[in-house]
Amino acid sequence: MKLLTWMVLVILLILFEVTIKPFSMFQEHFLLNDPYLNITSDFVGLAKQNGYFAEEHTVVTEDGYTLLVHRIPYSPLSNITHKIRPVILLQPGALASSNYWILYSYKRSLPCSLADAGFDVWLGNARGNIYGQTHMKFSTADKEFWQFSYHEIAIYDVPAIIDYILNYTKSKELYFIGHSMGTTVSYVLLSMKPDYNEKIRLVVSLAPTAYWKKNLISPLSKFILTYSSILEVLLEFGKIYGIIPEATINKLLITICSNKSILEPLCVALFNSCFGSDPLQTKRFFNYYPSGGSLKIFYHYIQNIMAENFQNYDYGHENNMKRYKQKVPLEYNLTKVSAPVILMYAKNDALISEKFLLELYKRLPNISIFEVVPYDYFTHIDFITAIDVKKLLNDRIIDLLKQYSQ
Repeated sequence: MKLLTWMVLVILLILFEVTIKPFSMFQEHFLLNDPYLNITSDFVGLAKQNGYFAEEHTVVTEDGYTLLVHRIPYSPLSNITHKIRPVILLQPGALASSNYWILYSYKRSLPCSLADAGFDVWLGNARGNIYGQTHMKFSTADKEFWQFSYHEIAIYDVPAIIDYILNYTKSKELYFIGHSMGTTVSYVLLSMKPDYNEKIRLVVSLAPTAYWKKNLISPLSKFILTYSSILEVLLEFGKIYGIIPEATINKLLITICSNKSILEPLCVALFNSCFGSDPLQTKRFFNYYPSGGSLKIFYHYIQNIMAENFQNYDYGHENNMKRYKQKVPLEYNLTKVSAPVILMYAKNDALISEKFLLELYKRLPNISIFEVVPYDYFTHIDFITAIDVKKLLNDRIIDLLKQYSQ
């Protein structure tokens, strides 16, 4: 009981200090009369609302998961369907789906801008999110369904998606853009399956996520880290292995965090404590987030933070011996990542500090560009939601991609 009391007090303190005040200013400036705020649709519907035609494709992974992958094959500005276009894949972060790339106006949407620039745009998903909740043997009610972290997404989901896209488009290679966990899976894939380096012309990493320093993480992250083992035991006891948007608990979360709820500032406070607070730039996307995923993803990240290393999942000494032939997990060998990589980070990212990225910078052998978004208050989630994201980020990404396509 004392522990619970302290947890509540700490959370309330964080809420008061970090976000309640900025939120009111944010609400006053940007929430009123926003036509996109309460729209809920699937990816194809979101694309249509922005004036773009989108397709939905089905990909089956080697280990039996069925994923829906989306595509914007051309721009309404040209409406040319037969022209061969350079292929690009966007991979979302943890608990996200292809939806979050296109939540707002086409003017802020990276997929729309890429289509306008002449790219054949594909958007990946991952097992466990709303477009990946089908398996050949298991249902989402089974514990076995949720036994995956970002590692399995990297070695099963992403290669299956890449192979499908290349086969469908008859292309030999594609460009890859990842955000947050989308960057993590790219490094795991290219280190564990080096032949995929030949299939990816360029990796663009937005908010690169691989290494941490325990003493530099955000206050809320430290709090979660401190009690993570207790939380894991409690969730296991409650037979909670993943997050499903359709589940009652998640419907309750969405209701609590909606823009009409008086508790919305509390949700925003927690959100900003984790990712960085920029009330004049950030829109919330609780209508679409979380989109689902396994809790094991976060257990894996927590293990990496505790070990201050980028490594495979730690199953304990005995099981590690069976899996890895050693007591500790195998480290991901980033020297095998030969595809060129662009690292783009945010100064105000509370989750991924610039100091964390120096370790990644040292380990990756073929970094082409390492740069910060030119806005001091840009946050981890601003890569997706910032009001000025086109000017601050998307136009720069397209310029870089065009340089590599020449």
